[in-house]
Amino acid sequence: MKKIYTTLSLILFFTAAFAQWGSVFHNHQQNNQVYYPASSATAALHLTFPATNNYTITIGAQSLNFYGSQFFLENMSAGLQMVSVRYMTTTTNGSAWQTTYNGAVNFEANTRLFATVDAYGVLRITQREAIGQIPPVNPQPLPNVCPTPQQPQIVFATQQQADDLVKRLKNVTFDSKKVLTAKNALKSNHYTAQQVKQLLLTFSFDSYKLDVAKYAYDMSYDKANFFAVGDAFSFSSYADELEKYIASK
Repeated sequence: MKKIYTTLSLILFFTAAFAQWGSVFHNHQQNNQVYYPASSATAALHLTFPATNNYTITIGAQSLNFYGSQFFLENMSAGLQMVSVRYMTTTTNGSAWQTTYNGAVNFEANTRLFATVDAYGVLRITQREAIGQIPPVNPQPLPNVCPTPQQPQIVFATQQQADDLVKRLKNVTFDSKKVLTAKNALKSNHYTAQQVKQLLLTFSFDSYKLDVAKYAYDMSYDKANFFAVGDAFSFSSYADELEKYIASK
Protein backbone atom coordinates (compact mmCIF):
# COMPACT_ATOMS: atom_id res chain seq x y z
CA MET A 1 0.00 0.00 0.00
CA LYS A 2 2.86 2.31 0.89
CA LYS A 3 4.44 1.61 -2.53
CA ILE A 4 1.20 2.59 -4.27
CA TYR A 5 1.09 5.96 -2.45
CA THR A 6 4.74 6.56 -3.25
CA THR A 7 4.19 5.77 -6.94
CA LEU A 8 1.13 8.06 -7.16
CA SER A 9 3.05 10.88 -5.47
CA LEU A 10 5.88 10.61 -7.99
CA ILE A 11 3.44 10.60 -10.92
CA LEU A 12 1.68 13.73 -9.62
CA PHE A 13 5.02 15.49 -9.02
CA PHE A 14 6.38 14.86 -12.53
CA THR A 15 3.01 15.73 -14.12
CA ALA A 16 2.96 19.13 -12.38
CA ALA A 17 6.61 19.77 -13.19
CA PHE A 18 6.11 18.94 -16.87
CA ALA A 19 3.04 21.17 -17.08
CA GLN A 20 4.95 24.09 -15.54
CA TRP A 21 7.97 23.55 -17.82
CA GLY A 22 5.68 23.30 -20.87
CA SER A 23 4.01 26.57 -19.91
CA VAL A 24 7.38 28.33 -19.63
CA PHE A 25 8.50 26.91 -22.98
CA HIS A 26 5.24 28.02 -24.67
CA ASN A 27 5.56 31.57 -23.33
CA HIS A 28 9.18 31.72 -24.45
CA GLN A 29 8.13 30.83 -28.00
CA GLN A 30 5.41 33.50 -27.98
CA ASN A 31 7.82 36.23 -26.90
CA ASN A 32 10.24 35.60 -29.78
CA GLN A 33 9.43 36.88 -33.29
CA VAL A 34 10.51 34.92 -36.34
CA TYR A 35 11.75 37.10 -39.21
CA TYR A 36 12.14 36.65 -42.90
CA PRO A 37 15.69 35.84 -44.02
CA ALA A 38 17.91 38.75 -45.03
CA SER A 39 17.45 37.94 -48.72
CA SER A 40 13.84 39.19 -48.52
CA ALA A 41 14.93 42.67 -47.38
CA THR A 42 13.67 45.52 -49.55
CA ALA A 43 14.83 49.01 -50.45
CA ALA A 44 13.28 52.14 -51.98
CA LEU A 45 14.38 55.07 -54.14
CA HIS A 46 13.24 58.70 -54.36
CA LEU A 47 15.00 60.42 -57.28
CA THR A 48 14.74 64.15 -58.11
CA PHE A 49 15.68 65.69 -61.47
CA PRO A 50 16.53 69.32 -62.34
CA ALA A 51 13.73 69.63 -64.92
CA THR A 52 10.35 68.17 -65.80
CA ASN A 53 10.76 65.86 -68.79
CA ASN A 54 10.18 62.37 -70.15
CA TYR A 55 12.56 59.94 -68.44
CA THR A 56 13.37 56.25 -68.67
CA ILE A 57 14.78 54.77 -65.45
CA THR A 58 16.41 51.33 -65.67
CA ILE A 59 17.31 49.57 -62.41
CA GLY A 60 18.75 46.12 -62.95
CA ALA A 61 16.44 44.44 -65.47
CA GLN A 62 13.43 46.71 -64.78
CA SER A 63 12.72 49.80 -66.92
CA LEU A 64 10.07 52.44 -66.21
CA ASN A 65 9.02 55.43 -68.31
CA PHE A 66 7.50 58.51 -66.70
CA TYR A 67 6.95 62.24 -67.19
CA GLY A 68 7.82 64.61 -64.35
CA SER A 69 10.71 65.69 -62.14
CA GLN A 70 10.41 63.23 -59.22
CA PHE A 71 10.58 59.44 -59.41
CA PHE A 72 9.47 57.01 -56.68
CA LEU A 73 10.06 53.25 -56.55
CA GLU A 74 9.20 51.08 -53.54
CA ASN A 75 9.71 47.37 -52.77
CA MET A 76 13.02 47.12 -54.61
CA SER A 77 15.56 44.35 -54.09
CA ALA A 78 18.40 45.43 -51.83
CA GLY A 79 22.01 45.23 -53.00
CA LEU A 80 24.32 46.68 -55.65
CA GLN A 81 22.43 47.37 -58.89
CA MET A 82 23.15 49.17 -62.15
CA VAL A 83 21.07 52.32 -62.65
CA SER A 84 20.59 54.10 -65.97
CA VAL A 85 18.71 57.38 -66.52
CA ARG A 86 17.71 58.64 -69.97
CA TYR A 87 15.68 61.70 -70.93
CA MET A 88 13.95 63.00 -74.06
CA THR A 89 15.80 65.77 -75.91
CA THR A 90 15.20 67.65 -79.15
CA THR A 91 17.82 67.50 -81.91
CA THR A 92 17.98 68.75 -85.49
CA ASN A 93 16.64 65.36 -86.58
CA GLY A 94 13.75 65.37 -84.12
CA SER A 95 13.39 64.04 -80.58
CA ALA A 96 15.79 61.45 -79.21
CA TRP A 97 16.69 59.73 -75.93
CA GLN A 98 19.94 60.77 -74.25
CA THR A 99 21.65 59.05 -71.31
CA THR A 100 22.38 61.40 -68.40
CA TYR A 101 23.51 58.83 -65.79
CA ASN A 102 24.74 55.25 -65.92
CA GLY A 103 26.40 53.65 -62.90
CA ALA A 104 26.14 51.29 -59.94
CA VAL A 105 24.16 52.21 -56.81
CA ASN A 106 24.18 50.26 -53.55
CA PHE A 107 20.60 49.97 -52.26
CA GLU A 108 20.93 49.24 -48.56
CA ALA A 109 18.51 46.79 -46.96
CA ASN A 110 15.39 48.35 -45.43
CA THR A 111 16.55 51.83 -46.44
CA ARG A 112 14.92 54.48 -48.63
CA LEU A 113 17.48 56.45 -50.61
CA PHE A 114 16.84 60.09 -51.53
CA ALA A 115 19.04 61.21 -54.43
CA THR A 116 19.33 63.87 -57.12
CA VAL A 117 20.65 63.79 -60.68
CA ASP A 118 21.91 67.23 -61.69
CA ALA A 119 22.16 68.81 -65.15
CA TYR A 120 25.69 67.39 -65.51
CA GLY A 121 24.57 63.80 -64.95
CA VAL A 122 25.96 63.49 -61.42
CA LEU A 123 23.93 61.35 -58.99
CA ARG A 124 24.19 62.44 -55.35
CA ILE A 125 22.60 60.65 -52.38
CA THR A 126 21.19 63.38 -50.14
CA GLN A 127 19.42 61.36 -47.44
CA ARG A 128 18.88 57.84 -46.10
CA GLU A 129 15.67 56.87 -44.31
CA ALA A 130 14.93 53.59 -42.53
CA ILE A 131 11.92 51.80 -43.98
CA GLY A 132 11.46 49.74 -40.77
CA GLN A 133 12.35 46.33 -39.42
CA ILE A 134 11.91 43.24 -41.55
CA PRO A 135 8.28 42.10 -41.25
CA PRO A 136 7.53 38.92 -39.24
CA VAL A 137 6.35 35.69 -40.83
CA ASN A 138 2.60 35.76 -41.60
CA PRO A 139 2.23 39.47 -40.71
CA GLN A 140 -1.23 40.97 -40.31
CA PRO A 141 -2.14 43.42 -43.13
CA LEU A 142 -1.94 47.07 -42.11
CA PRO A 143 -5.22 49.02 -42.41
CA ASN A 144 -5.59 52.00 -44.75
CA VAL A 145 -2.27 51.47 -46.51
CA CYS A 146 -2.36 52.94 -50.02
CA PRO A 147 -0.57 50.93 -52.72
CA THR A 148 2.45 52.47 -54.40
CA PRO A 149 1.23 54.32 -57.52
CA GLN A 150 2.50 52.90 -60.78
CA GLN A 151 4.17 55.28 -63.19
CA PRO A 152 2.43 55.39 -66.58
CA GLN A 153 4.13 53.61 -69.45
CA ILE A 154 4.55 56.27 -72.17
CA VAL A 155 5.17 55.12 -75.73
CA PHE A 156 5.54 57.84 -78.36
CA ALA A 157 4.39 57.50 -81.95
CA THR A 158 7.08 56.31 -84.32
CA GLN A 159 8.38 58.67 -86.98
CA GLN A 160 6.64 56.50 -89.58
CA GLN A 161 3.31 57.00 -87.79
CA ALA A 162 3.93 60.76 -87.67
CA ASP A 163 4.81 60.84 -91.38
CA ASP A 164 1.63 58.91 -92.22
CA LEU A 165 -0.44 61.46 -90.27
CA VAL A 166 1.24 64.34 -92.12
CA LYS A 167 0.41 62.71 -95.48
CA ARG A 168 -3.20 62.20 -94.41
CA LEU A 169 -3.53 65.86 -93.36
CA LYS A 170 -2.04 67.07 -96.65
CA ASN A 171 -4.83 65.22 -98.47
CA VAL A 172 -7.50 67.15 -96.53
CA THR A 173 -8.45 70.32 -98.41
CA PHE A 174 -9.77 72.62 -95.68
CA ASP A 175 -8.06 73.52 -92.39
CA SER A 176 -11.36 73.26 -90.52
CA LYS A 177 -11.54 69.55 -91.39
CA LYS A 178 -7.84 69.01 -90.68
CA VAL A 179 -8.45 70.13 -87.09
CA LEU A 180 -10.74 67.17 -86.39
CA THR A 181 -8.36 64.68 -88.01
CA ALA A 182 -5.38 66.05 -86.08
CA LYS A 183 -7.18 66.07 -82.71
CA ASN A 184 -8.38 62.49 -83.15
CA ALA A 185 -4.80 61.40 -83.84
CA LEU A 186 -3.43 63.35 -80.85
CA LYS A 187 -6.04 61.77 -78.60
CA SER A 188 -5.20 58.20 -79.61
CA ASN A 189 -1.39 58.41 -79.58
CA HIS A 190 1.50 60.31 -77.93
CA TYR A 191 3.44 62.63 -80.25
CA THR A 192 6.67 64.46 -79.51
CA ALA A 193 6.82 68.25 -79.77
CA GLN A 194 8.82 67.97 -82.99
CA GLN A 195 6.16 65.69 -84.51
CA VAL A 196 3.41 68.14 -83.49
CA LYS A 197 5.31 70.89 -85.28
CA GLN A 198 5.42 68.78 -88.45
CA LEU A 199 1.67 68.22 -88.50
CA LEU A 200 0.98 71.94 -87.85
CA LEU A 201 2.99 72.84 -90.95
CA THR A 202 0.29 71.15 -93.06
CA PHE A 203 -2.19 73.91 -92.06
CA SER A 204 -2.53 77.12 -94.06
CA PHE A 205 -3.85 79.45 -91.34
CA ASP A 206 -2.25 80.21 -87.98
CA SER A 207 -5.60 80.38 -86.20
CA TYR A 208 -6.20 76.67 -86.86
CA LYS A 209 -2.59 75.87 -85.99
CA LEU A 210 -3.05 77.58 -82.63
CA ASP A 211 -6.23 75.62 -81.90
CA VAL A 212 -4.49 72.30 -82.57
CA ALA A 213 -1.29 73.36 -80.77
CA LYS A 214 -3.21 74.13 -77.55
CA TYR A 215 -4.98 70.79 -77.74
CA ALA A 216 -1.68 69.00 -78.43
CA TYR A 217 -0.05 70.66 -75.41
CA ASP A 218 -2.82 69.49 -73.10
CA MET A 219 -2.39 65.91 -74.36
CA SER A 220 1.42 65.99 -74.58
CA TYR A 221 3.99 64.10 -72.49
CA ASP A 222 6.74 66.12 -74.20
CA LYS A 223 5.91 69.50 -72.64
CA ALA A 224 9.55 70.27 -71.84
CA ASN A 225 10.32 70.53 -75.57
CA PHE A 226 7.09 72.20 -76.67
CA PHE A 227 8.86 75.49 -77.36
CA ALA A 228 9.80 73.99 -80.76
CA VAL A 229 6.13 74.07 -81.82
CA GLY A 230 6.20 77.87 -82.00
CA ASP A 231 8.34 77.69 -85.15
CA ALA A 232 5.35 76.30 -87.07
CA PHE A 233 3.51 79.65 -87.03
CA SER A 234 3.81 82.17 -89.85
CA PHE A 235 3.21 85.13 -87.52
CA SER A 236 4.99 85.62 -84.20
CA SER A 237 1.81 86.88 -82.54
CA TYR A 238 0.34 83.36 -82.68
CA ALA A 239 3.54 81.88 -81.27
CA ASP A 240 3.31 84.41 -78.44
CA GLU A 241 -0.30 83.39 -77.86
CA LEU A 242 0.77 79.76 -77.51
CA GLU A 243 3.49 80.78 -75.04
CA LYS A 244 0.90 82.62 -72.93
CA TYR A 245 -1.36 79.57 -73.00
CA ILE A 246 1.48 77.30 -71.85
CA ALA A 247 2.45 79.76 -69.09
CA SER A 248 -1.11 79.76 -67.78
CA LYS A 249 -1.06 76.00 -67.20
